[in-house]
Amino acid sequence: IEVSGYNPKAPGNQILTVSYEGYSTGFTVNVAEKPEGLVNPLEDAKFYSSTACNTKISESITLPECFTIEAKGSAKPGYLIWAARYQIEIDNNGTVVGWEWNHSSIAMRSPQKYSASDDIHVVLVGEGNTLSMYVNGELTNTSEAEGLIVPGEFNFGYTVMFGAQSDNVEVNFYNQAATAADVAAMYLAD
Repeated sequence: IEVSGYNPKAPGNQILTVSYEGYSTGFTVNVAEKPEGLVNPLEDAKFYSSTACNTKISESITLPECFTIEAKGSAKPGYLIWAARYQIEIDNNGTVVGWEWNHSSIAMRSPQKYSASDDIHVVLVGEGNTLSMYVNGELTNTSEAEGLIVPGEFNFGYTVMFGAQSDNVEVNFYNQAATAADVAAMYLAD
């Protein structure tokens, strides 16, 4: 299933098209104005933030047992987070990929492909043995495995790079697991 023509951040009428196996249909949706004062619901839980794009970060970040990692930037192919325990990449096909270093075989992929000119908002939520990936406010994938959520040193002893594919990336770390409603509000607050 492919959905196009919808941008939840663009107020007004939009024509949304849904395509599947050669068939498509369209309908009009109306996106309301963003409410005044909308803020990221996890703002008080933020413990690290970086806008040092295309730059190596050698300081250590310690993850709690439940966490949220947020990366915002362009959907240009490359890494939003590279050489760290948890990685986020936009592959050459425009698919968002997220994984934990030791469990790369169960990497999560977005079903939708994005254009290099698109803005992208990716959130990884770790809790228990579950890692969930949200793209642009929507849950796209969930992985479960023993040892998938690893509290402690984030950079695993390596130098971490944020925004290797762009000069417009922001990465935020929160010391609690976001809910689906939290992630949707984080996306809309941008």
